[in-house]
Amino acid sequence: VRHQLSHAYMELIKSDLAVVKDIESSSKTVLKIAAREYARSAAALGEIKLIHEEGLEKTRLFLNGIDDLVQALPVRYNDASKPPPPCNLADNDFGEQPYSKHSLFARLIREEDVDMYAGDIVPPVGYVPVDLTRVPKKVLTYDEALAAVRYADQQCMLLYNQQKYIPNRFYMIMALITHTFGHVLPMPKSDKASDRDACFWRQKDMRFERQLDWMLMLSRLMQHFMCCVYSLPFTKPTAALHVSIPVSILAIADVILRKRATDMPSAVSCHLQGEAVNGKRLTEAYSISLATLTKQLENTIVHYPEININRTNAVDYFEALPGVAILRWETHPQMPNFC
Repeated sequence: VRHQLSHAYMELIKSDLAVVKDIESSSKTVLKIAAREYARSAAALGEIKLIHEEGLEKTRLFLNGIDDLVQALPVRYNDASKPPPPCNLADNDFGEQPYSKHSLFARLIREEDVDMYAGDIVPPVGYVPVDLTRVPKKVLTYDEALAAVRYADQQCMLLYNQQKYIPNRFYMIMALITHTFGHVLPMPKSDKASDRDACFWRQKDMRFERQLDWMLMLSRLMQHFMCCVYSLPFTKPTAALHVSIPVSILAIADVILRKRATDMPSAVSCHLQGEAVNGKRLTEAYSISLATLTKQLENTIVHYPEININRTNAVDYFEALPGVAILRWETHPQMPNFC
């Protein structure tokens, strides 16, 4: 492909040489280099039998034809000992400005001083330290867990907006989110687990503003994580994180969303539980389908033991949920292509 492209360029050069009246000495040097590289490419292909002897002979005749055209042209400024001809741009003998020959081009020229529009000089923003060691290793209450998630979100934003000072920031963000959901936050226990009542997320009630705060923080961390997934190259060690961390976030979001707020119950929470806002039972509760995620996790190599435990707990949590599964994308009819 490269040789064919070079041949196309040499064909263009040959056609141009047939119509020009003279040539500069520097152009002759460039043509000599191009012809040498074209001949070297043909010889390399001939050694591996991609070009036969007939093709090499045609290449030689082709380059000889170009050389004959070059030698037949007179050379401008052939005397290399003299400087190039003067180019006096200050002397305007053209009568009118060059841009006036083109319609509406004059409006692109700013003849007045525009420095007044620049404004004051903005001083450079200094580096804001990022301290990832302040993320706790363990949380015991809702307040501690929410503070850890909020601090992780703040550190992610600092890493995002200081790319001038922090290299490999996407790796650091992914590591921070993995630590938050792999070490800090406990996973919800399955409804079929013997110690279900000891679940961290089911022990205490929750108010509506705390429930909303949790959903916003989980959504932001999920956005940070997906930004890292699409910004980093795909590798086997990170492949397990691509599915394990989102399902862990989804499990925590689901167990929080299913809690009935003590002050102002959310309509979404009541609907998931199959209840009205006033607490009346309307239908069976709904669950979330994992679709083909369990099959994907079977063949995913996990390099972190805590992530392996978390993904197992998340799968057990969703498989034990009672009620009709929603969001079953694998069974829905294929949507038409609107693009």
